[in-house]
Amino acid sequence: MVEEVQYHSAYVFKYSERKNTIAARKFPDDVPEAVKGERVSRLVDLQRPITARLNRELIGKTLPVMVEGDSKRSSDQWMGRTDTGVYVIWNKNDTPAFLGSIQPVTILDGSAAVLMGRREPSATLA
Repeated sequence: MVEEVQYHSAYVFKYSERKNTIAARKFPDDVPEAVKGERVSRLVDLQRPITARLNRELIGKTLPVMVEGDSKRSSDQWMGRTDTGVYVIWNKNDTPAFLGSIQPVTILDGSAAVLMGRREPSATLA
């Protein structure tokens, strides 16, 4: 099903019982931790290449990206998100930007985790 739907991303966590819910009161959590972990791993393993492919399809496109702050790896890079929530990293020296601004960023590379881009000084957003 994951392969058929082709989600861009999936936030996956092991099931954990929610206290004080009807389900927690009525039904035992009868799935072993090992099974929960294996299911999460399988789902992540299915999703990762789909996300990587979809991100690579964005190479060459200029996307509006909202600046959220420094990238985790370098204060010389900005980190922001597209309107679909995909992380984008680009060099600060490309052009000035400020937190919360929307910047046109041309995508140069993509992985399952992040897009790498370049802020195009002459690019404008429609």
